[in-house]
Amino acid sequence: NGIATVMNENKPEKVDYYVSYEARILVGFDFQDIGVHLNESDKLITLTIPKVKINDIDVDFSSMDFIFINDRMNDSTVTEKAYKACKADATREAAEDQAVLEFAQEAANNFVDALIRPFVEQMDSGYKIVLKQEGQV
Repeated sequence: NGIATVMNENKPEKVDYYVSYEARILVGFDFQDIGVHLNESDKLITLTIPKVKINDIDVDFSSMDFIFINDRMNDSTVTEKAYKACKADATREAAEDQAVLEFAQEAANNFVDALIRPFVEQMDSGYKIVLKQEGQV
C-alpha cells in the first residue's frame, strides 16, 4: 500500500493530487546464477545464492483512489499519469525498504535449500549442503 504525490508540471512546488494504491513487488533471482561447488573429499556441496533484486512492480489499477487538490486534473487522462506516479513511488519505497529485500533473500535461501536437499539426501545422505550468500566469504 502506498500514497503517491503528483506535483503540478508548471508549478513543481504545488501538489495536483494524491493517489493511494496497492502494489505487488516481485523479487527474485535467476537460478542460472546459483554457484555450485562440490568438494568430494569432504562430501560438501556449497551453493552460492545470488542476491535478490526487484524484478517488477505491479500496481493494481482498481485500487487507485484520488484526492484532488487541483480539481482541473480530474479528467480522463489522470489514470495513466497516476499509474506512472504510483509505480515510481512503489519502486522507490521497495528499493529503500531493506526489510523487503532481506525477507525475500531469506525466502530464496529457504526455497533453494528445500529444493536441493531432498535430491542430495536421496543420492548420498553423507553429503552436507552449505548455503552461502553471494559476496560472502
